[in-house]
Amino acid sequence: MNNISKSNKSNQTFQLKDGRQMGYAEFGDPNGKPVFFFHTTPGARLFPHFDESIATALTTRIITIERPGYGLSDFQPDNTLVNWTQDVVQFADFLNIEQFVVAGVSGGGPYALACASEIPERIIRVGVISSLSPLNVSHFTEGTNAINRVLIGIAHYTPFLLKPLLSPIALIGRKNPQKLFDYGLRNYFPVHDQKVLFRPAVRDMFLEHLPQAFHQGARGFALDMNIFAESWGFQLKNISPKVYLWHGEKDENVTLSAGRYLANTIPNCEARFYPDEGHLLIFDHWQKILTTLVS
Repeated sequence: MNNISKSNKSNQTFQLKDGRQMGYAEFGDPNGKPVFFFHTTPGARLFPHFDESIATALTTRIITIERPGYGLSDFQPDNTLVNWTQDVVQFADFLNIEQFVVAGVSGGGPYALACASEIPERIIRVGVISSLSPLNVSHFTEGTNAINRVLIGIAHYTPFLLKPLLSPIALIGRKNPQKLFDYGLRNYFPVHDQKVLFRPAVRDMFLEHLPQAFHQGARGFALDMNIFAESWGFQLKNISPKVYLWHGEKDENVTLSAGRYLANTIPNCEARFYPDEGHLLIFDHWQKILTTLVS
């Protein structure tokens, strides 16, 4: 039987029909308009809680769901974008939420788009922020930072190497998030994103977030990369719900070509590109994004 454990709103679990546990967190107005939020890669349920007052003011209930292998969500080696949408349906049914907004940032974007494709009758509208496109898009890696180029190459050609390669990073993130933040993320993000990253509120959120993202080691991270490198299992051109897209033109983690491809391929997509923004634009535009999605 499905059941729920509520130790507090940031550490909640739901049991799926097959016995797996799904972790999630809630922020904002508990009686507000529901938004299912899909976190980054790697990521966990504590993203994005950097300013809960925005969701509360907009009478919005943010529900961040952890994907298999992250945080409190049991690993599922056979997970796919399409299969995962059925986990979302079970979860929404348990909460008695018939229709909802879905939003995904970075690696969460493909999961939001999968919901738009596979369960359109449940979706009010969709938001994708700094989102990945299919990795086989022409010029996808052009302008991408070196770390992501390596990861994408391994995911395509030697996916079995991902977990051992990422495991040392996961260990640091779990045991010493301060070290990973100060040295790893400093090298991962370019200067214009670092200006956002090292703001006290954003920094604090990441330091709390990283141990949960790597709570189960590198399994969730490696699984996400493998899923992104394969066929997504649905066609972007067949998505029917309204999709809003936000992308920074200076993004070096998921480059502009990905955002342009999504905007040009999804039929009912309203795209907003920011010439001077990078991958972390969500932190400066969250109020505008959330207002658009729940209005």
